[in-house]
Amino acid sequence: MTTLMVCSFEDPGGAEAALPVLRHLIEEGRLAIDDASIAVWPPRARKPSTQSLGSLTGPGELWGGSWGVLLGLIFLAPLAGPVFGAAAGACAPAVRR
Repeated sequence: MTTLMVCSFEDPGGAEAALPVLRHLIEEGRLAIDDASIAVWPPRARKPSTQSLGSLTGPGELWGGSWGVLLGLIFLAPLAGPVFGAAAGACAPAVRR
């Protein structure tokens, strides 16, 4: 069974503070994490910063691209969609009837 879990923290360093607890649970066999990522979006920043953590216990580079695509779709698609639509409309020939 696959589960996607998202945790939100009030403090920007909250996710990094939770990492030792997660690593301890993984070592005990009580938790399994295939891949993890931290996204931090400061209040006045234009875009979030992301950090791929991998599997927290070993290499997880395979899924780094997947996280990048997912976060890109979530944060960039609302901005890029109208821009590309307007460009396509401007470049398309006008159809007269």
